[in-house]
Amino acid sequence: MINFLLSLIQNPQKGFDPVPAKHVDQYFEEAYNGKRFNEKITTKLKEFTIFKGKKILDLGAGPGQYTKYFVDQGAETHYHDISKGYLQLFKEKFPDLKFTSSLDYLDHFQGKYDLIFNNVCFNYCMDDSKFVKKVAQGLHPNGIYFGVLGNENVFNKELSRNVFLLKTQFLLNDILGIKIGHPFTGRNRIKRLFTKKYFEILALEDFGVNTLVVVKKKEV
Repeated sequence: MINFLLSLIQNPQKGFDPVPAKHVDQYFEEAYNGKRFNEKITTKLKEFTIFKGKKILDLGAGPGQYTKYFVDQGAETHYHDISKGYLQLFKEKFPDLKFTSSLDYLDHFQGKYDLIFNNVCFNYCMDDSKFVKKVAQGLHPNGIYFGVLGNENVFNKELSRNVFLLKTQFLLNDILGIKIGHPFTGRNRIKRLFTKKYFEILALEDFGVNTLVVVKKKEV
């Protein structure tokens, strides 16, 4: 609810950008010098789908490195992110790249797709359960959701004074479904969210420090 109320006054389509300019520049540079493009992700993704001729949503696209990859593979690709800074730099770097785009919250994407690709930004949705239902609505029958989700492994890192706050946010969301801020999602909760009501689960496994979720939308 808190995240939803903030979204009513923080409108990306009217200029709101939560990503500081210095981070945009840094992450954008890292995206194209190899630090933020993970070939293990694209290799794993190829186990579940092809790209050529598919309609793909890069959800939370950021610097756009995977958007470009999908376009280069022959996919009809849509870039969706909240940051106008990222999108502006992406368009400037690849002015001839053919893709469509939208600026809005993660939950507010539109359209239906053969593949929804979501790399380590699931935690930015406003409500985990509602977002998973939105994903189901946004897939064609037999469409694939491929998500790399942050989990409680984040607490194994050095987080100094933020540990108590992060754990409180995590536990409120994990146990009670109360989401304040952008906590990562616990591995057990991830299993509960991607229910068999909407999906056939193709993979649910550790992926580095994250959790990989690959599901196929059931035919109605």
